[in-house]
This record gives sequence, structure tokens and C-alpha cells, in this order.
Amino acid sequence: MPNGVYEWLEWPPDSSTWLSRNRGLLQPKILKVGYPVAVRPHRYRAHFLVLDVDIGSPYHPSQDPSAIDRICGLLADHGIERLLRVRSSSSGGLHLWAPLPAQGTRELARWLEQRITAGGFHVAKGHLELFPNLAHPGKAHNGIRLPLIAPDSWILDDDLQPVHQSIERLCDEWSACLACNEEFTVGLASPPPPPSGVRGGRPAEAWERLNKGWSGHGQTWSLAYDAAFIAACEGLRGVALHSRMCKLMAQAPGCQAWSKHWPEIASGKYGAGLAKYYSQKGAEYAASRRQAPTVLKATKEKRDPLYNQNKSDERRSSLQLVVFDLEVAGETFANPTAAINRVIGCMKDKTGSGMSKTTIYKRHMGLVQRLVKT
Repeated sequence: MPNGVYEWLEWPPDSSTWLSRNRGLLQPKILKVGYPVAVRPHRYRAHFLVLDVDIGSPYHPSQDPSAIDRICGLLADHGIERLLRVRSSSSGGLHLWAPLPAQGTRELARWLEQRITAGGFHVAKGHLELFPNLAHPGKAHNGIRLPLIAPDSWILDDDLQPVHQSIERLCDEWSACLACNEEFTVGLASPPPPPSGVRGGRPAEAWERLNKGWSGHGQTWSLAYDAAFIAACEGLRGVALHSRMCKLMAQAPGCQAWSKHWPEIASGKYGAGLAKYYSQKGAEYAASRRQAPTVLKATKEKRDPLYNQNKSDERRSSLQLVVFDLEVAGETFANPTAAINRVIGCMKDKTGSGMSKTTIYKRHMGLVQRLVKT
């Protein structure tokens, strides 16, 4: 997992394309530097979204004076209450920036495209582009130019009139927007309806569907519900539930052949929002183990051969997430011992169990070393 959250881009005079230069969290103090000139959301977490309306778009004010207000109203109806309106350059294109608390990048991209298209807008290059975009597996998300970098870039008011070109004022407005949008989340507070019987169903029924596996495309979300439900019934939550859910899906027949999300499933990254939802329901479903001990005993016997390996993988995943969060927060430590103690404490807070110092020293020191000042 790379350091930081964003990949910074620039286009030097002697280059024919964008070049990667740095990685780091997009914050007001970075906006003041203004260099490099563009930023690409990280593949896992995003702290903003942007809508790009080009000058030739049917939604540009020159073509449709009310389109920008409709877009802003649509986002406000779904919890994004404040945006920054920016003229991107002398071309006259518009960028609508929304600073946000940390979101899953793929989840945010999917949410944004669904809401915008459901509102009657057509997403297409040269007309209306979204950041983060729905990137293909293994591909990076598109980059977007920072405000006030290009010639004749302006911060606009609600009537889309130029107001200022001050980076300092932009930083203050960025923080104010973030405060207004701090309650926004793309989590599964209201998840899509699952297949009949899955959410409150019996583990045996979920196991039966999962053991049958895939018979064609379009079944991933349905089987993900079954896998997450089984993991919740086993009493798992958080990172452990997410890891178990992906492993169950990967082992199901036909997953690699039919699921378009195979790379995410194989790497344990598919369905973070679904795992979060079932983590909250874990205690309720774990009680079903007492009601159906025979089924769950058989389930445990099935996973015994790989149980220790699975637990080891789950704990390493938990360690990776903790280190990643500490990097994002900018925490560094003077020596390895301090870094290890901090990581162990964070793991206990997040999962209820830590990891021994000996294990970290022997197996994971390269990961924790990233937090030590050099």
C-alpha cells in the first residue's frame, strides 16, 4: 500500500504528458503550495469529489443557466451541502469541488455516478466528468487540476461571478466547506435490498447459495450478502469480517470465471461498505449460532484446515490499515519501539486485540518502519 493518499501530477514544459511527482494528503496547507498542479484520488480513500463541466457541455451556463444550480441542489439533497465553484482556466470550464471526510474511493465514485445519472445528467468526457471516476480494476483514477493554478482561474460566487484569486481565502473556504459536509458518508446506512431471506435468513441457506457459486454475470452483490451474513454469524466484525467475506466469495465456484470484481475479491478489498453494515449487525447474527449449532459446527469444520492462516491474514490486514491511517494522520515516531507501541494500541482499539512486539519485529517490521523518522 503506497504512502499517503493522493498522487500529485504535473506537466513540465519539456514533457508530452502528465508526470507523477509526489504523494500526500490534500489539505489547505498543500493548496497554498500549489505544486504540483493536479491531484489524483488514491485507489482506496478519497477526501473530495469534483464535477467538471466543460465550456462545450450542454450543462454549462452558456447553454443551460440553471444546470449548475440543479447539480448543486441534487448533491445537497444527499448530504453534500456546500461546494466550491471554480472557473478552471481561461477556457471557461467549471469545476465544482466538494471537500469531504474520508470516503472509500470506489464507493464514492459509484455513489456519485449513480446520483448524477439518476438526476438526469449524462456523464461523458467533454461534457460532464466526475472525480473520482469509476476506474477499471488495476487502473488509476483520473487526475484533476487544482483551483487557481491555471491562468485566469477564479473562485466564483453562487451566481458564477468571479470573486477572488486568493489561495489564502481558498484555504479558509475549503475548511468551511469541509465543516458543512462533515456528516456526509457513502456507507450502507440504507443498503440495497438483498436477495430474499439473506439479511435475516439462516446460515444454512446462505451456505447453500454460496456453495452453488456463480452461474453467470451479475451475481456478485447477491453472493456478497451471503458471505457477509455468514461471517457475521461467526461473530466476526470489522477487518476480520471483511477479510472472511472476501475469502468465502473467492472460494465459491465460478467466482474468478464470472465475477467482474474478481481482482477486488482476491485482494480482499471488495464490499467494504457491506462489511461495515454487517459488522454493526454482528452481535444480532452471532446469536443465531446458539439456535443452529449443527450448521455452524459443520461450518467451522470446513474452515479448520486454513483457520490459522486466515487469522494470520486478518491480523496482517488489520495492521496494514492501522499503519495506513497513522500515515494519513501524519504521525511519525522517533524510534521503532514507539511506533510499535502506538500500532499495537491502535489495533486493540479497532479490533479488540493487538499483536505481540515479537511478531511485529519478526514479520512486519518493514511495514511499521514507515512510521519511523529517518
